[in-house]
Amino acid sequence: MLLMTVTGSLLMFRPELEPIIYRDLYRVMPGSPVPLEDVLKAVTKASPSYFVDYLELPPMTHGPIRVRVTQFGDKPDGMVFVDPNSGKVNGFQADDSSIFDWLVLLHKRLLVKYPEGNDWGHWLAGMIGLVWMLMLLTGLVLWVPKLNQWKHVFALRRKNAYIWNYDVHKLIGILVLVPLIAIIAVILPRTVGGSFLDGTSYPKALDPKFVDPTDKGAPTTLDGLVRKAESFEAGARAVYVKPGPTTTIKISSLRDAGRNSGYYQGDIELTLEESNGQITKILDTRTWNPLAVAVHYNHYLSVHGGTWGGWITRLLEFLVTLGVLYLAWTGLRQWWIKRGLRRKSKRAKPIRPVGA
Repeated sequence: MLLMTVTGSLLMFRPELEPIIYRDLYRVMPGSPVPLEDVLKAVTKASPSYFVDYLELPPMTHGPIRVRVTQFGDKPDGMVFVDPNSGKVNGFQADDSSIFDWLVLLHKRLLVKYPEGNDWGHWLAGMIGLVWMLMLLTGLVLWVPKLNQWKHVFALRRKNAYIWNYDVHKLIGILVLVPLIAIIAVILPRTVGGSFLDGTSYPKALDPKFVDPTDKGAPTTLDGLVRKAESFEAGARAVYVKPGPTTTIKISSLRDAGRNSGYYQGDIELTLEESNGQITKILDTRTWNPLAVAVHYNHYLSVHGGTWGGWITRLLEFLVTLGVLYLAWTGLRQWWIKRGLRRKSKRAKPIRPVGA
């Protein structure tokens, strides 16, 4: 549990730490953005044996374009980092080569890489979260006092080390209980239930059938498709682009989602025809029922990872992490003090003579 708490806290600040550690990959020159077609050409020239899967556009502030590339050979898949203003390739980062990729594997799968068709590491991490949730709920039941004794919940008695440590442990547990349950609960359906509990498995409001009223025109550029998608809703920005004959573009209408970019963002997904720029399909998670929304990765990851709510949520989750570390220490100390008291009690107990 401590391992998952510490790794989760570090990953929560990944958008701030990664550009510092991998400064060369995140280097951006001043200037105006180049066309996305130039970005694709630069990636193809730098990695001719790879295929472009999708592009993660930089957040509202600044940053590189991250291009996901794959190939069917022996070379590892990974991300190509491109300066959006110069169109130059900063470098390539293979999968599982970053310290943060290692932390993700440790946090989500306990370093257990799943075999084909299974995801045992992910499931084991989910079971740890389930046990953690049961401990929190049973601890709450044990700590709930009678209605006329609530004033004693926040009391810190200094009678002895055992009582003091117990009261501190109880107080910290009560303070972190609700946010910690929320952090764990949002991830449990996905980790324990797997794809069965995916957002698509639940009945949800049908996304509206959409007919683009604009006249069909000539084939449009990738940048034109992005501008068309962003004009779908005022203030939205594109965060994910999967090019092809039918281009998929995710746009985000959430301002506080701007600190990240990429696959796990965008509450509106549009499908556009490359040949004429027509919007042929809309996926709007805002129209789904609460259960489907709760288990959709865009939403539960935003709560679990501290994106939703911005810095307030992240600060709260960091304080909860400190609380969990202190709970572990006081819980261990409580056992140690109790052990010492028992041994002292046995030594102090008089020995009865034989036959007495």
